[in-house]
Amino acid sequence: MTGYTAKSCCGSVITTSTLSAMLYRFGAFRISRTTEVFYSTKLSLAIVNLRPIVSHHVLVLPRRCVARFADLTPAEVADLWLSAQRIGSRLEKYGHSRGVRGIQFVIQDGVAAGQTVEHVHVHIVPRVPGDFVPNDAVYSELEKQRFYVEEKNRSNRTPEEMQAERDELVRLFPEEEYQVL
Repeated sequence: MTGYTAKSCCGSVITTSTLSAMLYRFGAFRISRTTEVFYSTKLSLAIVNLRPIVSHHVLVLPRRCVARFADLTPAEVADLWLSAQRIGSRLEKYGHSRGVRGIQFVIQDGVAAGQTVEHVHVHIVPRVPGDFVPNDAVYSELEKQRFYVEEKNRSNRTPEEMQAERDELVRLFPEEEYQVL
């Protein structure tokens, strides 16, 4: 991205430094602060999912790009799980009118465990009774999220779809300390 300059749709100039400020790393991917990130702390981010298996299936990840859970610092582990707890609690309450009665927290740590992005992340999956039969079938659905070319069963969401969900979820965290920075 060295020396990148472009004009935005509103005519303002976007430079490499401006673009970098708008993006975060998620493994080899770049995620947009304005279209994907809905929650932020000093050490963690929460993003909407490119390929959710249920409504409001989101991801929580450390800001620092770390491939394996064991390589996180104690402070990162604490912040990651406190963020997951806070987000899961609010998603369950928010989804109650749509039948959400539980939250599943999943980490796939390493390729053998199904990890497809080399960046630690917690899947937060709102659950409705009977949504997966048997109940543990949710894991095979998570396995199908792989970003392989041969996968044709589930397509990526559009940036507009992701931003709409991001804009919906960011309102669940009005406190200043969770604002996206």
